[in-house]
Amino acid sequence: MEKKNTMNIFITILIIFKLLIPETLFICHADNNESAPIINSDFESGTIEGWGCLGSGTPSIDGNHSYSGSYSLLITNRQQNWNGPSLVITENVQPDTAYHFQGYVYHESKDTETFMWTMKWTDSTGEVLYEYINTVQAPPKQWTMIEGILTSPSSEIKEALYYVESPNPALEFNIDSLNMSKADHTQITTPPVDVTQIKDINDVLIKDNLIMTNDFEDGTLENWMPMGEGKLLSSSQKYCSGNFSLLVTEREAEWDGPSLDTTKYIMSNNIYTYSVNIYHEGNSEVTFTMTEKCKNSNGNTSYTTISSEKIKPRSWTTLQGSISSTHDHLSSILYIETDSGNAPFYIDDVKIYGVSSEKPETSVFSDIVQRTTDEHLYDFEKDMNGWTSRGEIRIIRTNEYSNSGSYSLYVSDRIETWNGAIKNIDFITRDISYNYSMYVMYNGKDYTDNHRFLLQLQYELDGTTTYQIISTKDIKKNTWTKIHGDFVVPADARNVSMYIQSDHIENTENLTYDDLLSFYIDDVRIIMSTSLKKQNTIIIIVVIIAIFIFLTIAALLFRNVSIKNKKIRSTLQKASIDSMTNVLNRNAYEEKIEYYKENPDECRDIFITVCDINFLKLINDSYGHEHGDEVIIRCAQLLVKSTGQKGTVYRIGGDEFVCISTANPEKELRKNLNATTEQTIGYPFSVAIGCTRYNKELDGDTPDIDIITKRADSIMYLNKEIIKENYQSRIKKQK
Repeated sequence: MEKKNTMNIFITILIIFKLLIPETLFICHADNNESAPIINSDFESGTIEGWGCLGSGTPSIDGNHSYSGSYSLLITNRQQNWNGPSLVITENVQPDTAYHFQGYVYHESKDTETFMWTMKWTDSTGEVLYEYINTVQAPPKQWTMIEGILTSPSSEIKEALYYVESPNPALEFNIDSLNMSKADHTQITTPPVDVTQIKDINDVLIKDNLIMTNDFEDGTLENWMPMGEGKLLSSSQKYCSGNFSLLVTEREAEWDGPSLDTTKYIMSNNIYTYSVNIYHEGNSEVTFTMTEKCKNSNGNTSYTTISSEKIKPRSWTTLQGSISSTHDHLSSILYIETDSGNAPFYIDDVKIYGVSSEKPETSVFSDIVQRTTDEHLYDFEKDMNGWTSRGEIRIIRTNEYSNSGSYSLYVSDRIETWNGAIKNIDFITRDISYNYSMYVMYNGKDYTDNHRFLLQLQYELDGTTTYQIISTKDIKKNTWTKIHGDFVVPADARNVSMYIQSDHIENTENLTYDDLLSFYIDDVRIIMSTSLKKQNTIIIIVVIIAIFIFLTIAALLFRNVSIKNKKIRSTLQKASIDSMTNVLNRNAYEEKIEYYKENPDECRDIFITVCDINFLKLINDSYGHEHGDEVIIRCAQLLVKSTGQKGTVYRIGGDEFVCISTANPEKELRKNLNATTEQTIGYPFSVAIGCTRYNKELDGDTPDIDIITKRADSIMYLNKEIIKENYQSRIKKQK
């Protein structure tokens, strides 16, 4: 009896233990075993460890370069794009199983190169399937990780082989630390990309998968637009085929050139090949670059070089390359640039090849606008609906504020008044009156109480870009306001776009922070005017019938509106983090300044440090906007590092920061800035600094935060002039 009671107590304890301890603790060892490497090729044995080469090529052990350890695998003597190091892994894979792949590539070419890690499956019937594990853009002389998830076929696997390839057939490269393991559930985020029957990236070109072509034979621009400054013309003077090409002229900068919105052609997680024929009449070889500018659903922009090549004068040359679209591909623009200054050039026979031109119904490309209807609504509840930035600014989908629903678009970091949000609406019927409307709202303590906004159309007509104002409206701060108007787009208009901007200012040299305010848009609507009239009639009848009901619930409605306004005011207070740099933003800075104005004695023990990034425009123009963004982020990180726990960093403008601290951070900040040289990061990096604190002799008995801040600002500008003079002097000596 005693033994039985003891056993019952023991079982009860086990049950309680089981209930209290999380179940995951009992299976953690199984998970660890599952994700352990099945294959790990680190070449530390000094041998090629079973690796061969698919097609032509010679694999050999390299003791001069390695990601880890002392050795890596070097591939030379390649002749085709798809030639590359390969390994048979048939005995290591099981059907219908997800695997995680990770490895590193290295090359010493002058340019960034594209690498693809590819899996070749052969089933029991001999049928072959090629799938891309992933692609990567690898800069020269540094190890770059390539990683992906892939699920094996459910049928019997006769042979499994993976290999690394590059679109550049002459490229020699190294691989190291390539491993394969079973993917755990946290690693599987998206289904694998199934690129059927692709052995060579050029196979896409010969498999009847042409999804877009522009030959300009209709004598129009075929939806091409200038990127930056310049003019595009249909020309019959030079052509690669047919009788027409596109002439690019009146360029002012190297990156000015022709661009095409390719959003509707590109699917997520797919390989695409781009081809364009180029002609110029210079005196020597000129480098042309074909680039894709891509945005994701968070509004982040990336630039990918598709192909770059030196082209001889007076000879049509094909520029061609392949890239992989991302899993979160919202919009994309293809553009062509050249280092030939402002020299004109021609393009012809632009083509895009892909595995499929069909876009899934449920994807980031889904746009609620349907061509078959006479009404189009953009409420941003699911995605950005194809809206992009007009100019190099930031535009994101946000749930901070909305006119209706939960989301709107936020437009920020503007540098020109014409910067704003833009949407291609080429689907509208020509010579028909449409009503265009949009809700706009802005906030921020530093902004004036009223601002004028312009709702406009942009389209190509007779080879010239035309701008038409639909409506202008003076908008009050913190209030969602509707801008609307009617307009008839001419019959011959092409590439029609709708956009919003703040009031145009002729004198751009004296633009203020207030002129370049950030703002929100929501509930954009395009509807045929006749349909709008019918809808308005119905609305009037419904309103008359419902008026009694509205009066009955007026008290309750008023209460709900009051609650909503309180929530909006609460949300305004919380919007304090700069999304790019993760430091506090201007709203938070203004609140802090207001606090010091109300509590001036608190200013006696603080240091104000004003910082401004130098040469940002030079970096954007010479090294690309991606590096420009990197400079802003790097500056923020250095300021945070230098102030530590004794201060707070605020981003108050595009390239302006302010630190408020209880200790002087200037010495530490200059030390960190001096350690970050052009030699270490590859481009000039300089920050002007102005640091000061309350001075009774200068400021009087009572501290004034505005006076302290202005003095720090003046010191910063003096420092900026010295840096500028030193830089110009250095440039002259180099010449």
